Amino acid sequence: MERGVSRLDRTRLRNILILLGILLAYALFTGLTGLGIPCLFHAVTGLNCPGCGGTRMMTALLKLDIRSAFEANRVLFCLLPLIVLLVVYLVLNYLRKKEATSFFRKAESWYAGILCVILLVWGIVRNILQM
Repeated sequence: MERGVSRLDRTRLRNILILLGILLAYALFTGLTGLGIPCLFHAVTGLNCPGCGGTRMMTALLKLDIRSAFEANRVLFCLLPLIVLLVVYLVLNYLRKKEATSFFRKAESWYAGILCVILLVWGIVRNILQM
């Protein structure tokens, strides 16, 4: 039985490492070529979505160009530490196969929901103010 559990843990870790590898490869490709995945929302509507500029922001952060990262997407830049905390928490729970209590499931939902509302408001404001 222990082998099955450890195999599952290795599988989960492998999944996370594969995802990180894909993200790193995309970041390197974007940084070297300047090409990124275009925003479908922007292509269809002509408006900026809350995440528009996110790839430029991450590329600038990888180059330690804080000013350019901030200018690419101000709100996403400010929320990034909170988003990273949520993602790290969720990944650690995934790797530990830990089932959250209902209190923490509600807290995660509220936390993620508040971040989404902030980004949605940002998406509206940035188009009204042409940011």
